Amino acid sequence: MSAEPLRPGHALSLTQSGLHGRVEAFLGAGGQGSVYLADFDGRRLAYKMYHAHTLANDQRIIVRLRQAMAAGRPDERYLWPIDLAMANGRSELGYVMPLREKRFRGMKDIIAAPPARMTPSLRAGATACLRIADSFLHLHARGLCYQDINFGNIFLDPATGDIAICDNDNTDVNGARRRSMARASSWHRRSCVAKRCPRPRPISTQWR
Repeated sequence: MSAEPLRPGHALSLTQSGLHGRVEAFLGAGGQGSVYLADFDGRRLAYKMYHAHTLANDQRIIVRLRQAMAAGRPDERYLWPIDLAMANGRSELGYVMPLREKRFRGMKDIIAAPPARMTPSLRAGATACLRIADSFLHLHARGLCYQDINFGNIFLDPATGDIAICDNDNTDVNGARRRSMARASSWHRRSCVAKRCPRPRPISTQWR
């Protein structure tokens, strides 16, 4: 269950820079948490506050955020994490990122039913495809990978083909999850030998 939403005026603190700010408005919510418009000394940013169960179920999320902030934004199209943030009096952690401009629309609108469907020109569509590929090339050049590509994370300006990429808290060092799973598997094998438990049965090829 998600916690009580923040109200306008709720005080916020950035953990690294030490800046203080306030919530201005609620922007939206999803499975991971809620997003608010926040003001920090005149700079307006988006503040994403995680649900407590998100932090409990994904214990690498703060590690990934710190990695992303240390690596720096790959290019200007990423709504990249700027700083970790907390709402005063609350235990949930979150982060701040640039606001998405209103000219951007979700890629899912391309397949929406009329009249909500977005119909960019051929030039704008081709430009968006090139910029998406270029932005992920910049990300990969930093040794990072984006682990949750979907229509809800990439936004498009249908007039120009400009793009914006959000939810960058899922980026990780390439291969980090695989190495983590390998270490867990190694620990499991050693544990099984110690307990003299049977080895796991092979998985059928259709499930691999």
